[in-house]
Amino acid sequence: MEVEHKMVRAFADIEKLQRYQLRALGLSDYTIRQLVKSLAFSTNGQAHQYLVADLKQAIQYRLEHSNITPKTQATLQQAQRLLLGQSNVIQVDFLRNVPLDEKIRRLHYQNEQLFREEQELRRRTEAVLHEARQAIGQ
Repeated sequence: MEVEHKMVRAFADIEKLQRYQLRALGLSDYTIRQLVKSLAFSTNGQAHQYLVADLKQAIQYRLEHSNITPKTQATLQQAQRLLLGQSNVIQVDFLRNVPLDEKIRRLHYQNEQLFREEQELRRRTEAVLHEARQAIGQ
């Protein structure tokens, strides 16, 4: 599930995709050809790049207007969720019924914890860099 969550984050901010990236979403070569055959594309070297917005529309259209197998439908739905920045992880607002001032207090505490963790990581990174510089004689 963690791998899928990382994929969701990876695909959520991308504007263009190439065919090999669509294959990484689990789509077959045939399905990819069907999706992109009428889409505009740009090139990056020799590879065609397709706008994610166009791909989302093509997937939605194919799901609604095609006579496809259940397996292909499931694959398209999974790809669609990933491109929309969703996954099978259900978002739950545990603070929904908590008063606003308590939410702010908890978020402030969380922010302070993250700040301390960041400072510790910076300190450890600087120590490693210092050791590395000493090792190479700088």
